[in-house]
Amino acid sequence: MLINLFGREIYIKKSLVVIAALVLLAAALAIGYAVNSSGADIIIKNDDDFSMAWEESKGTSDIPTTDRKPEAANQKAESEGGQNVAEPEAEVEEIKVYVVGCVKNEGIVTLKKGQLIDDAIKAAGGATEDADIKNINLVYELTENVMLRIRSVKESQETSQGSSNNNAGAQSKSGAKSSENEGAAGSGIEIIKDSGGAVVIGNKGSSGISGGKININTATLEELDTLPGIGAATAQKIIDYRQKNGKFKKISDIMQVSGIGASKFDKIKDIITVD
Repeated sequence: MLINLFGREIYIKKSLVVIAALVLLAAALAIGYAVNSSGADIIIKNDDDFSMAWEESKGTSDIPTTDRKPEAANQKAESEGGQNVAEPEAEVEEIKVYVVGCVKNEGIVTLKKGQLIDDAIKAAGGATEDADIKNINLVYELTENVMLRIRSVKESQETSQGSSNNNAGAQSKSGAKSSENEGAAGSGIEIIKDSGGAVVIGNKGSSGISGGKININTATLEELDTLPGIGAATAQKIIDYRQKNGKFKKISDIMQVSGIGASKFDKIKDIITVD
């Protein structure tokens, strides 16, 4: 087979031409198969630069992929933004708790309303070795400004004995054991200015309380028993002393009572009066 190329005659065998045509046909078929298996259509735009654009053949094929991405991104951002928005929590009210007695660091501690007696004791340095911790309800919730007096094991025993003697008549009638100082918080602790089974200081009808302080000249045994470090036995000694010697002239005179020294007086001097 003769082919005229640039003025020259070139002889090519027909078999070579057939082979070349078959190769071109195979290449075209391979390209077509690859395009069909990709799941996309080829659109050739009639532009000057003969550019090619790809369009998805599934889903919303009318909208180009590049146009849908911003919309999808915005929807995702709105969805995530809605999940991350949290309502502001209400601030928990703070309370003041005066912790005295068998703790390492007596004083006023600040807690959140609803915290426990255990939190107050820990804030005061923890309980001492002689504290009657086994008879304290450590999970008792504190909801207001209070004074906590942590009793020693000895004080708890004296309180129980004193309460038993004072309630002997009531027990003989009802057959039930009662204790003035045993309540929801336990017998190893005194909660002052709180209900929940503890003695409440500040009752207007009590003759032994004046301006929130205990009047050691008129207070009852139960009222004296609420003082830090003063158990039922020592409270009875105070009553016996004033019955024998008359009223206390000044608050420091209480140290003349057996069992009350300078250290114990320092704990109660700010909450007692003789007026």
